[in-house]
Amino acid sequence: MTGAHGKLVSALALLATLLSAGRLGAALDRWSPIGPYGGGVNALAAAPGVAGLVYAGTDTAGVWKSRDGGESWHPARVGLPAGASIRRLAIGGRSGQTVYAASRFAFYASEDGGRRWTRRSVPPAILPEGLADSGFLALAASESAPRTVYLSYRGGATGSGGGLLRSTDGGGSWQALDDAIPPGLPPIFPAIVVAPTLQATADTVYLAAGRGRILRSTDGGLRWQLGATLPGEPYGVELAVDPRAAATLYAGWDDQVARSTDGGASWSEPVAVAPPGEELRLVADLAISPSGAIYFALNRYVGGNEWYDGGSSKFEGQLFRSADQGASWARLAATDAAAALAVDRAAPDRLYAGVSRIGILRSVDGGDSWRKSNHGLKAAAVCTVAPDPRHRGLLYIAAGICAPTFDLLGGNQDLGFLKGGPDLPWVPANRGVRVAKRVLEPHGVVPDPRTPATLYAATGQGLFKSANGGGQFTPVRGGLESILEAVLAVGVDPEDPSRLYAVGYKLGTPVCGGFCPVAPIFAAARSNDAGASWHRLSFGPDALGYAAHGLEGFEWVFDPAGSRVLYLVRSQGTLQKSEDWGTSWGPVPLHLGSETFFARHLAIDPTTPSTLYAVAQGQSSPSTVIKSTDGGHAWRRTVRGLPQAAAVRDLAHDPRRPATLYAATSQGIFVSENGGGEWAALAGGLAGLDVLAVRPDSVDPATLYAATAGGGGLFALTRSGR
Repeated sequence: MTGAHGKLVSALALLATLLSAGRLGAALDRWSPIGPYGGGVNALAAAPGVAGLVYAGTDTAGVWKSRDGGESWHPARVGLPAGASIRRLAIGGRSGQTVYAASRFAFYASEDGGRRWTRRSVPPAILPEGLADSGFLALAASESAPRTVYLSYRGGATGSGGGLLRSTDGGGSWQALDDAIPPGLPPIFPAIVVAPTLQATADTVYLAAGRGRILRSTDGGLRWQLGATLPGEPYGVELAVDPRAAATLYAGWDDQVARSTDGGASWSEPVAVAPPGEELRLVADLAISPSGAIYFALNRYVGGNEWYDGGSSKFEGQLFRSADQGASWARLAATDAAAALAVDRAAPDRLYAGVSRIGILRSVDGGDSWRKSNHGLKAAAVCTVAPDPRHRGLLYIAAGICAPTFDLLGGNQDLGFLKGGPDLPWVPANRGVRVAKRVLEPHGVVPDPRTPATLYAATGQGLFKSANGGGQFTPVRGGLESILEAVLAVGVDPEDPSRLYAVGYKLGTPVCGGFCPVAPIFAAARSNDAGASWHRLSFGPDALGYAAHGLEGFEWVFDPAGSRVLYLVRSQGTLQKSEDWGTSWGPVPLHLGSETFFARHLAIDPTTPSTLYAVAQGQSSPSTVIKSTDGGHAWRRTVRGLPQAAAVRDLAHDPRRPATLYAATSQGIFVSENGGGEWAALAGGLAGLDVLAVRPDSVDPATLYAATAGGGGLFALTRSGR
């Protein structure tokens, strides 16, 4: 009976573990993606002959596929690099089985409906040296010959070179078509379209060149005719061919549309799709339905927070429709910044819009109404994750923009803050934080460890506080706004949560006294009364300085022993330590031999505070892990088992097992069970994914969360036997 009883107890314990893991939606000893849904979509391609089959190229997570008209989405990215940013998509033929994708620097082909992708190289003899300075521009494929594909590029050190390529074997080999282009045109082609046809004849292809030049070929690109120049000689032109008539072509730029019924030989007067306005407007895409309806997407500038080496411009996406061949237009919707349109030609009332943040909008009534269509689309970058200190499986994340971007529309991926978890729906937590005319720069949420439902949010617009679990945020003032315009990190003293710390910047002219563009000047502040009042912290001669090249990362780290000790981590500066709650500070040098390191993150042993672990960046090597057992006086590398080329992003301790340490790296998640002495991939380690942050659940540290820059968003895992 004893043996049977023991087996029963073991079985019940295992069942309890499995049920416990299941409640969180975190698989036992296996990483599972838990969202959120959304993420920027750059490209769309709908199969011409199969209703409901559509592909989406995402900004950070490769290609996704829907077979049910956008009701649900599934990854279709085997063979693509983890976190691939897909800029262009095209379908060869009508069945949707032959698909092509282009990132900025790479071209991929799939002949099985996206189940597997193969990178197709373009020989250096065809692509001139210098492509890496620009990249691929446009992509189109033949409907009558599925393996015929057209690709344009821009390259050269000055960005002035470029060309046009054709492949008739799915990218296996390429032919340069530049010699056939009429002389005198700049060889840069931002748009390519192939006229739809069911006949096995040579393709009719259209090119948009610089200064409003449009070219036409009726023999698959072997010979070209230069048509009439578009009025105003615009740049940034998008093209669309009427699927019912190969010679009927529409060109869109800014907020203008022109029509040609003779293959570009002549053009109508341009028509404005939107009422007049002085703000910048950029065409995003054009699409034409077999019913004759024409759809136009543009982005309208609404504001920004730019400075000379960063900042972001805020755009509003607008969708329009014309039912009279472009003579007049009606606005259908205002949405997030738009990038792509696609019409389901097998079900013409169904159309899709690829947008920033939420990913995809869908209409099933020809554009009269639109709704979010991103179920299953886990394509958003997750930058930070903060588990709630009291509720198991409740998380606060910052998502969308994890690094400064210089892409004009890239900043509009700002999902911001969300609240949810493995078994909870993700809901925005931006009320009171998001401003209509600025991109939301979400740097992280920090829960108050002792006051339920109290959160602090660090943003590019300052510091905010919520007293209802993120339902509503209000600005934290008390003089902080005179010290910091933007808050990059906030710290809450775990022993006394009324003691707050903030670090960030104000814009100024630190170098040339007002005679040059502004730059961020870093500063830090402390509050002893939960944010009611603030005073600036002094770092003596080793001040925090200013940003010469982009923003830096900061982090507040508190000594777990409950002493007065705290650290300020600066990713491109000296690690700072205070032993009097921040009144005075001193540097903690990070030297290994003759090399000096900067600390990007710091982890302190929960039971032995003199043992420190740092994610350290050297002058000429990827960020690595170093360890000190004497409070930071001497350091040594502790990297055995970590991939040599992997950049370490973050560290976290298991609070119940001090010798257990987790490392987030550019090649997945690793664990050490002996204080960094040796590392191993954890449950496959999310191999190949760039993991930005790792955190154990505050209530049940056996459950871990990993935030990735692309490839699935947030992942969860529950370790057995913990």
